[in-house]
Amino acid sequence: MKLLIVGLSENKTIRGVERYTLELIRGLSKNKNLEITVLCGEWQNYFFELNLENIVIKKVNVRNTKLNRHLWHYFVMPFTFSEFDIIHVINTNPILFRKGKPVVVTIHDLAEYFVLDKYGFYQRIYRRFVSWLVSKVATHIVTVSKYSKKTIHEVLSVDNAKISAIYLGVDHFDSNINDLASFCEPELDGRDYLLYWGVLERSKGVLEAIKGFVAFKKICPRKDLSMVLAGKMGNAESDISSYLTRDDIFYLGHVSDDSLKQLSLNAKAIVFPSKYEGFGFPPLEGFVFCDNVIASSTTSVGEITEKFAVQVVPEDINAISTAIYDVVKNPKCFTALEKREVLKEFSWLKCANQTYDVYEKVSGADSR
Repeated sequence: MKLLIVGLSENKTIRGVERYTLELIRGLSKNKNLEITVLCGEWQNYFFELNLENIVIKKVNVRNTKLNRHLWHYFVMPFTFSEFDIIHVINTNPILFRKGKPVVVTIHDLAEYFVLDKYGFYQRIYRRFVSWLVSKVATHIVTVSKYSKKTIHEVLSVDNAKISAIYLGVDHFDSNINDLASFCEPELDGRDYLLYWGVLERSKGVLEAIKGFVAFKKICPRKDLSMVLAGKMGNAESDISSYLTRDDIFYLGHVSDDSLKQLSLNAKAIVFPSKYEGFGFPPLEGFVFCDNVIASSTTSVGEITEKFAVQVVPEDINAISTAIYDVVKNPKCFTALEKREVLKEFSWLKCANQTYDVYEKVSGADSR
């Protein structure tokens, strides 16, 4: 089977969608029934660094602007289909027609419907149009959680039989920690800390995490307990700027995977009260190295963390503060067997095998 993966995105660094694409490719590469070609932008160096036998990486001749990328998806991509048996568009990008070939599209979330301050008005309307268009034109939709499948079914009126919920993996994060002598935050030396990581956006609950920490410090003052924030600054900057002047809150900006592993290994707890996620890597990745995770009880985060996290309603500051108190006073301790049992549901090879099952299912679908 000749498979075309369309992995074009704007990001020069690896974020959630790019992580999904990379690890899915690695998993699919183990399937000897597949010949895989990946289309990506010249700025996406993480794809060109792949060195796998049955993978061909091709550069898309397009400038990295939203207009150019979307025009390419509308008018150029359909003419790349002829030599392939199936096409997988890895993110919600527009498709006008598919030239009689089965097309699988991964819709990671419907943030344009649920996180109104994430996009401007016109961008939100356009993204809703693209989601609707994809839902009508695609042969099949893959999504990353049962929650996302439910929202796609309800919001876009897509038949459940046309949607497959396939969990992402976390084993990319389950590896030895390299020598991190070069990564040293003197301010953290000897301190205990809580860790939040992810883009610092309002929808991801970073302000609520900070407020929960501050409330905890009022009822249980521990001078040696701090909070560490790691990730790219987003639209929560104005909300949290005043808190960043405190001597017990540290903002590190974007850090490497190895640094995140070291930070989570040494953290007293991971705090991630996100209000909306299609999947939600941080609490799951955090659990690989840290037994104590405080996470939302809602959306997909509640779904994927129900077996290991202390769950809270993300808007409830008192609940977050109480959860911090509980994990600091009585920390959880999972055995290696218990942890493996939880994490086995989140395997990239399992994700790839289930995605291949989708390819087989739709490869015989009637063409339009």
